[in-house]
Amino acid sequence: MLYFIGILLNLIAVLNLTLGSDTCQQVKHCKIVHVDKNVEYIFDFLVDQNSQNCTFALKFNGQIFNFNGTYRYTEQFSEVKVSRTDITTKTIFDHLIVNLEIRSVHVDDAGRYKAEFQCSNSTSTTSQSYILRVYYPPEAASCRWYNPGELNLTAHANYGHLPALKCSATNGYPESNIICYSRHQGATIAHNPRFITGDDVKTFIFWLSRRSLRCCSVSELYRKSYHWCKDFVSPDPDRQHSTSQTVLLTHTLSEREATVSTEKPERITEVLPKLHITSAVQQIYVATRIFLSIEIIFAMLVFCMLMVRCEDFS
Repeated sequence: MLYFIGILLNLIAVLNLTLGSDTCQQVKHCKIVHVDKNVEYIFDFLVDQNSQNCTFALKFNGQIFNFNGTYRYTEQFSEVKVSRTDITTKTIFDHLIVNLEIRSVHVDDAGRYKAEFQCSNSTSTTSQSYILRVYYPPEAASCRWYNPGELNLTAHANYGHLPALKCSATNGYPESNIICYSRHQGATIAHNPRFITGDDVKTFIFWLSRRSLRCCSVSELYRKSYHWCKDFVSPDPDRQHSTSQTVLLTHTLSEREATVSTEKPERITEVLPKLHITSAVQQIYVATRIFLSIEIIFAMLVFCMLMVRCEDFS
């Protein structure tokens, strides 16, 4: 039993050595916190024993930036960053508490914050640490197509017969990735890169046949579906070719139309009828006028006939 316990302790020691300084391994008073960008966060540093006449020093990534409430500008803690922070102290039940407030967390605020206390009733220094990690999305991806064999990567020679799509983007937190989507018969297909390199700026390579693609930067917290993935949009080469032929044909027809339109057309005179009635009201009006004219003519004929008869009787 003791043998297995010894092996377990050795494994834990190896893991502690492999982890970097941004972890809380082998530190008694340490806590890792995750926050979003542009939010407010307050660190509470507490002396875990009765404190009398205590002094404190606040460190950021190993450099003191405040001693007993007085700021000390450092390369990592500039005056601009000081303007976004407030430090207050209070004592509760003989325990000293130091509050460090960051009003708007930026990406460069990520790191280790440590408070060291030295009290008159203790010969040792008490410390407490926070490791701040800031979530932020990766930047938009930029991509470019390469012809087969143009990217000479010996380790991936098996893909040399395929076109390569090379994308790059500034990393975010959590660590970012680039994904490409395509559509086939109404279904959405996600393509993952086959080669990844880089740290702050990461490079991703896809080996795919040229097709309609949408590529974008994503991470565990910042995901995008097909419709929102618009960092890089690659059109379908077949559709693009047919579109260019259509445009060429349209230009040719336009030129022919322009040539025909330069000739002066013959003037054609259209003979319109004298009476052009377009509405029922106008038709009734004209019919009434014609009827009245006929009545007047008939009355005049009757009058003339009466006059002739009168002359015969006389």
